[in-house]
Amino acid sequence: MLTIDHKLNEGLQLQGMSVEHFAALASHYDIPKASKAKLYESFRGGKALDNATALRLWRLWGRILDLIERAKPLRLDFSDPEHTFLLLEIIGDGVDIAVGIAVNAEKDF
Repeated sequence: MLTIDHKLNEGLQLQGMSVEHFAALASHYDIPKASKAKLYESFRGGKALDNATALRLWRLWGRILDLIERAKPLRLDFSDPEHTFLLLEIIGDGVDIAVGIAVNAEKDF
Protein backbone atom coordinates (compact mmCIF):
# COMPACT_ATOMS: atom_id res chain seq x y z
CA MET A 1 0.00 0.00 0.00
CA LEU A 2 1.36 3.42 -0.95
CA THR A 3 1.77 6.06 1.73
CA ILE A 4 0.43 9.60 1.45
CA ASP A 5 4.06 10.72 1.19
CA HIS A 6 4.57 8.54 -1.88
CA LYS A 7 1.26 9.61 -3.47
CA LEU A 8 2.07 13.29 -2.92
CA ASN A 9 5.51 12.90 -4.46
CA GLU A 10 4.09 11.12 -7.51
CA GLY A 11 1.34 13.73 -7.87
CA LEU A 12 3.74 16.65 -7.67
CA GLN A 13 5.92 15.11 -10.35
CA LEU A 14 2.95 14.29 -12.57
CA GLN A 15 1.55 17.83 -12.37
CA GLY A 16 4.92 19.56 -12.63
CA MET A 17 4.75 21.23 -9.22
CA SER A 18 8.04 21.57 -7.38
CA VAL A 19 8.51 20.50 -3.78
CA GLU A 20 9.50 24.10 -3.00
CA HIS A 21 6.19 25.34 -4.42
CA PHE A 22 4.16 22.79 -2.45
CA ALA A 23 6.07 23.60 0.75
CA ALA A 24 5.35 27.32 0.21
CA LEU A 25 1.63 26.55 -0.19
CA ALA A 26 1.72 24.45 2.98
CA SER A 27 3.25 27.43 4.76
CA HIS A 28 0.42 29.69 3.52
CA TYR A 29 -2.05 27.27 5.07
CA ASP A 30 -0.06 27.04 8.32
CA ILE A 31 0.64 23.34 7.96
CA PRO A 32 3.42 22.57 10.44
CA LYS A 33 6.28 20.19 9.72
CA ALA A 34 5.86 20.60 5.95
CA SER A 35 9.02 22.50 5.12
CA LYS A 36 10.90 21.89 1.89
CA ALA A 37 13.54 19.95 3.85
CA LYS A 38 10.96 17.72 5.57
CA LEU A 39 9.15 17.02 2.30
CA TYR A 40 12.38 16.16 0.50
CA GLU A 41 13.40 13.87 3.36
CA SER A 42 10.06 12.09 3.27
CA PHE A 43 9.91 11.82 -0.51
CA ARG A 44 13.40 10.33 -0.65
CA GLY A 45 12.40 7.54 1.69
CA GLY A 46 13.71 9.06 4.90
CA LYS A 47 11.56 9.90 7.88
CA ALA A 48 7.88 9.79 6.93
CA LEU A 49 5.62 12.75 7.57
CA ASP A 50 3.62 12.48 10.78
CA ASN A 51 -0.03 11.51 10.30
CA ALA A 52 -1.53 14.93 11.07
CA THR A 53 0.80 16.68 8.64
CA ALA A 54 0.31 14.05 5.94
CA LEU A 55 -3.48 14.30 6.19
CA ARG A 56 -3.47 18.11 5.98
CA LEU A 57 -1.12 18.00 2.99
CA TRP A 58 -3.35 15.39 1.35
CA ARG A 59 -6.39 17.67 1.76
CA LEU A 60 -4.41 20.55 0.24
CA TRP A 61 -3.37 18.30 -2.64
CA GLY A 62 -7.04 17.39 -3.17
CA ARG A 63 -7.87 21.09 -3.53
CA ILE A 64 -5.06 21.47 -6.07
CA LEU A 65 -6.34 18.49 -8.07
CA ASP A 66 -9.84 20.00 -8.00
CA LEU A 67 -8.39 23.25 -9.32
CA ILE A 68 -6.64 21.36 -12.12
CA GLU A 69 -9.88 19.60 -13.08
CA ARG A 70 -11.87 22.84 -13.09
CA ALA A 71 -9.32 24.53 -15.33
CA LYS A 72 -9.35 21.83 -18.01
CA PRO A 73 -8.68 22.01 -20.89
CA LEU A 74 -6.27 24.76 -19.79
CA ARG A 75 -3.02 23.76 -18.13
CA LEU A 76 -2.20 25.69 -14.98
CA ASP A 77 1.21 27.20 -14.37
CA PHE A 78 2.53 26.20 -10.96
CA SER A 79 5.68 28.32 -11.08
CA ASP A 80 4.43 30.87 -8.51
CA PRO A 81 3.10 29.69 -5.13
CA GLU A 82 1.45 33.07 -4.53
CA HIS A 83 -0.67 32.72 -7.66
CA THR A 84 -1.63 29.15 -6.79
CA PHE A 85 -2.59 30.25 -3.29
CA LEU A 86 -4.79 33.04 -4.68
CA LEU A 87 -6.46 30.66 -7.13
CA LEU A 88 -7.18 28.19 -4.35
CA GLU A 89 -8.65 30.94 -2.21
CA ILE A 90 -10.84 32.25 -5.04
CA ILE A 91 -12.09 28.77 -5.91
CA GLY A 92 -12.69 28.15 -2.21
CA ASP A 93 -14.99 31.16 -2.25
CA GLY A 94 -17.06 29.53 -4.97
CA VAL A 95 -15.88 31.40 -8.06
CA ASP A 96 -15.86 29.13 -11.10
CA ILE A 97 -12.77 29.29 -13.30
CA ALA A 98 -14.92 29.28 -16.46
CA VAL A 99 -16.58 32.51 -15.31
CA GLY A 100 -13.20 34.15 -14.73
CA ILE A 101 -11.99 33.09 -18.15
CA ALA A 102 -15.15 34.37 -19.87
CA VAL A 103 -14.90 37.74 -18.13
CA ASN A 104 -11.22 38.13 -19.03
CA ALA A 105 -11.82 37.06 -22.63
CA GLU A 106 -14.27 39.95 -23.11
CA LYS A 107 -11.97 42.53 -21.58
CA ASP A 108 -10.29 45.00 -23.94
CA PHE A 109 -6.54 45.12 -23.49
